[in-house]
Amino acid sequence: LRRQEDELAAALRRLEEQDRLVSLGLLSASVAHELNTPLAVLHGSIEKLIEITKDPHTLERLARMQRVTQRLRTISESLVDFAKVRKQHAEPVAVRGLVDEAWSLVAIDPRVLGLSFTNLVDPEERVMGNPDRLVQVFVNVLRNAVNAVESPGGTVDVRARRVKRAGEPGVAVAVEDNGPGIPADVL
Repeated sequence: LRRQEDELAAALRRLEEQDRLVSLGLLSASVAHELNTPLAVLHGSIEKLIEITKDPHTLERLARMQRVTQRLRTISESLVDFAKVRKQHAEPVAVRGLVDEAWSLVAIDPRVLGLSFTNLVDPEERVMGNPDRLVQVFVNVLRNAVNAVESPGGTVDVRARRVKRAGEPGVAVAVEDNGPGIPADVL
């Protein structure tokens, strides 16, 4: 009876977690939808101004504004992608691209502005996995690193190396930051 109660409690916790994830996905899609229309208008207006402006200083500022709106559109697309139903199968995926995608989601946080991020993963490095789930893992680990460092001056670096585990080849990915670390009594 106790085992069944424990299993029931665990099942309820999983259902609550799934409900939160569904809510987060719906919120992400809603926010992205609300951002897309004004971003499209802003982007179009900037393009029009670039067409009619001759002043180099103004053109430079408009180009910077255009890059920022494009970055916001990319973030918005990532939010929509986050809200989609996830594939459940594993496939070969490039680790570097997953890390870059995860960082683009983490970079929404204003605390990231004073940080230095370096993705040192070899572009050829591949792993078998579910890309959507791996991005979620990297978002969580990168967010932990951002929370651990001070801005400005904080650094977050991602590296990968080939390893063998239980005789099987694999890839170990390390997210390193220059934060103070975990106090020994907490660790």
